[in-house]
Amino acid sequence: MERVGHRAEAILATDRGAPCLPPSIAGSVSHKEGLAVALVTPAAGWSVGIDLERLRVPRAEIERHVLTPEERQELTALRQEERWREVLLRFSAKEAVYKALDPYVRRYVSFQEVAVYPEAGGTGRAQLALKGGEGPFQVEVGWEIDEEFVLTTARVSRSASSEAGRTPERLASKRLLHRLEHEKVSGGSVPHRRRIPEWPQQSKDLRAAVARQAERVAARAEVQEEVRGGSREPRIPRS
Repeated sequence: MERVGHRAEAILATDRGAPCLPPSIAGSVSHKEGLAVALVTPAAGWSVGIDLERLRVPRAEIERHVLTPEERQELTALRQEERWREVLLRFSAKEAVYKALDPYVRRYVSFQEVAVYPEAGGTGRAQLALKGGEGPFQVEVGWEIDEEFVLTTARVSRSASSEAGRTPERLASKRLLHRLEHEKVSGGSVPHRRRIPEWPQQSKDLRAAVARQAERVAARAEVQEEVRGGSREPRIPRS
């Protein structure tokens, strides 16, 4: 918190179990078996979520509870080891998305209300089908692994209303999304959305991994500020 201009002090929990932070701060925490991680950023119209999971084979029954039918279909061709990694990655990413969504919806969001599609370079996109009709929201996902853990982050902000669908800000956002989805994968010409990404080289330092995810959140915030201005083509941060 000191890095974003606030005095470091004890942080209590909200009635929803999230960290109780000053209004000008967005943040999230996660812990797993004695290890804790946190993500804090200045609040500027968005919220964030972070999740940490052990890199190990999940229970066999978790897949049908965590994944939507479309997500399960996407993984059918994978070998068993690749498949359980992808299931665990999506589980973690959904946990991060739920934490980022909670300040807006303030309710339990089921696994079937969110579909996550990881992309190359440690990014990803999420599709929401919220039963309460909340939104629309813009959701961005980041992910990384090391030798023991899966680390994921999410950033959620309110999308422009459908009535303002052709504003300069919305058009710039669409151009940015188009460029991200159709950027060529190294070594091929398949768009990200149609290819299961290869896992990056494992990080040996989880602290560094959290720092990289924080930098990605900050970089995405810079892109959003440029998009809001509507005066120039948005800059795409490099992963």
